[in-house]
Amino acid sequence: MKRWLVLIVVAAVVIVVGLSRLELDADVFGLLPRDEPTVQGLKLYHETFGSAQELMLTVRSPDAELTENAAKSLAEALEASDLTDQALWRDPFRDDPEALAELLAYLWLNQPADEFARMAERFEDGRLEPVLDETIELMTTSLRAEDVGRLSHDPYGLTYLPGNIESPISRGLEDPFSSADGRFRILFVSFPYEDAGYFTSHRWTTAIEELIAGWRLEEDFGDDVVIKMTGDPAFIAEVGAGLMRDMKLAALGTLILVASLFWFVHRSWLPLTWLVVLLVVVLTGTVAIGTLLLGPLNVVALGFAAILLGLAADYALILYQEYISDRDLSVPELRRFVAPSILWAACTTAGAFFMVGRSSLPGLTQLGTLVAVGILLAAAVMLLAFLTPLASFGLGRRQPGPQPAVLTSLSGRSAWIITALAIAASGLVLAIERPRVDSSTDDLGPKNAAARQALDEVHVEVGGFAEALWLLVEGPDEAAVSRRLQSADELIDAAVEDGRLTGSALPTALWPRPPMQEANRPLVLA
Repeated sequence: MKRWLVLIVVAAVVIVVGLSRLELDADVFGLLPRDEPTVQGLKLYHETFGSAQELMLTVRSPDAELTENAAKSLAEALEASDLTDQALWRDPFRDDPEALAELLAYLWLNQPADEFARMAERFEDGRLEPVLDETIELMTTSLRAEDVGRLSHDPYGLTYLPGNIESPISRGLEDPFSSADGRFRILFVSFPYEDAGYFTSHRWTTAIEELIAGWRLEEDFGDDVVIKMTGDPAFIAEVGAGLMRDMKLAALGTLILVASLFWFVHRSWLPLTWLVVLLVVVLTGTVAIGTLLLGPLNVVALGFAAILLGLAADYALILYQEYISDRDLSVPELRRFVAPSILWAACTTAGAFFMVGRSSLPGLTQLGTLVAVGILLAAAVMLLAFLTPLASFGLGRRQPGPQPAVLTSLSGRSAWIITALAIAASGLVLAIERPRVDSSTDDLGPKNAAARQALDEVHVEVGGFAEALWLLVEGPDEAAVSRRLQSADELIDAAVEDGRLTGSALPTALWPRPPMQEANRPLVLA
């Protein structure tokens, strides 16, 4: 009894400590191979540019003015709540002329010394009036309304940057937060937490959805305004919720199936109840041990539950069948008789799942490890704990009743006939259509990927493209990255001319150029 109490206390401590540290990771990178260069690039973008801190809301309606008013009202409602620190719905430079002027000054400082010197000549003594005269003449003769509008606010032409550089206001009235027709807009909502795990993201996105529902009731924008959600928090919440739901259903379904089969064969409530209790103990114990060993568990790894429940139930069924058949053996004798078979089976099966743990997919790695640990734990728990309480209360050692008619009617000939029919049916299916391997990544995401659909709409409506390649440039310092960006820009321009690419957008002009800035600094200080 003392040994049992010690064992129960130790198990309870492990389970409590492990479950208290349980954290589910719904990161989409857990569904992708970790060693692939493309995946490494995506993770680098994710970690460097902080996309995990942004939620993107899309607003669409048949009318541009209605869309703009709805986006503005929703942004104000979000900022008035405690769910976010900032909700951007249009170009922030429009509300901050000083920031725009600072950006223009930075872009000029980033230019070659000769270009910067020519710009500075416009402000030399005796040059101000001639420059203004040239501007007035251009305004009176130009046929472009954009030139007239810009020069009326920028008489010295500071917004006309050299080369092919697009100034911050050269797009005129276009808004980077809106589609060309104005009927589609996006809002960037900042993530107010440092932790971007599944539970936090799910609670936050759910609160955002509730706020939007309440906002709809207060504001009369009608059903024509369609709002969708995308961004990393939405992806994490959507993928995690879907996988959690699927895994819960799989585990619960397996548990119900095992219990039903046990009752169908043995028709005994108390052993069945004890079996279900031990299965739950094995499951929670495996989760606790996995949390202590692996840290945050990927939601894909939760698929171990259904596999583990089925295997653990097999060990219990073998023990119980021997228990009711060999009534002359005591529990220790029966345990010594059956243990080698169960332990060898557990070790070989666990070894196979440990090999699955060598997968390049983080989720499958954890799944294989959890199943392997759970199988060994299930074998130990069933061998030590399943029969002892039953024998103590004298349960199940009576002569078993008649077997169900379905089982007694299955003779050896019937089994061979069923096996032959199964082989024939399998061969017929394979002859009609051979199995195909889908190497795409489409099936790695949820079936109803609302966040992905919203992101595709953003790419088409605002970005102007359905698909694009991302180019990530690294370097030991700013100057090295600047040189690599310039080289990449030249290569991409050549590819566009050859027709291999349709276009590109690189931040070459925005990236700091330390040599040019140092060369221009004396003229600025003068």
